[in-house]
Amino acid sequence: MGFGGVLQRALQLLLPEPCAGCGRLGTSVCQTCIDELSFVPRLIPTPSKCESITYYADYTGIIKQLISVGKFDGSRTVLEQVGKKLAIAVNHLHLECDLIMPIPIHKKRQKSRGFNQVEVLFKRSLDNEGLRFESGLTRQRNTTPLYELNPQERAKVMEGNITVDVSKVVSGKRVLLLYDIYTSGTTLNAAANALKSAGASQVTAHVLCYSKPHEKRRDHFHSITTDSPRSNQTIK
Repeated sequence: MGFGGVLQRALQLLLPEPCAGCGRLGTSVCQTCIDELSFVPRLIPTPSKCESITYYADYTGIIKQLISVGKFDGSRTVLEQVGKKLAIAVNHLHLECDLIMPIPIHKKRQKSRGFNQVEVLFKRSLDNEGLRFESGLTRQRNTTPLYELNPQERAKVMEGNITVDVSKVVSGKRVLLLYDIYTSGTTLNAAANALKSAGASQVTAHVLCYSKPHEKRRDHFHSITTDSPRSNQTIK
């Protein structure tokens, strides 16, 4: 362990960070919260421009809390911990596709956040199979966060907002899209439309979470403290 690692470990001991899930001091995500995560591949039964959409968890409870912290507090470490657990459930991606593409975020948002959360969440899954992300999709406009918009507004702002890099050859290829949260399908549809217009023979998707229509969507994270009550809600 180098000097930087020793210093980081010393700071963790002196100033332990709260768990993003429950607030317990010690680490970014405690083992109890990691153990609560459960990822089971299921299909989203809804019309889409994608031939199929697989999701791994309902967007509720502890996973919702962790994703909110990871995205909006810019905690890459939290998302990496989620990704490690997710990788246990994700397998055989290479049998489904020729290219794997993460849904892009706008370059300004990526610069501000420091990463694309989709890539962080699925990196371990791809590493386990010796696969890699393919670049080639671009988000043209930095829109209002979609969770603030209704379905009609989302469709309007995302129309033509995702494009395929002219240098990326997708014609005749099966493309697998990766995404973090499926709500209305607007973003995946925009990407699928762009890929199929560029000649992709098939577009499927894997998303971490499904925010079901009957569940109230709240991406905003309310800071937790060390005396915050734990959520008793488990992910089925």
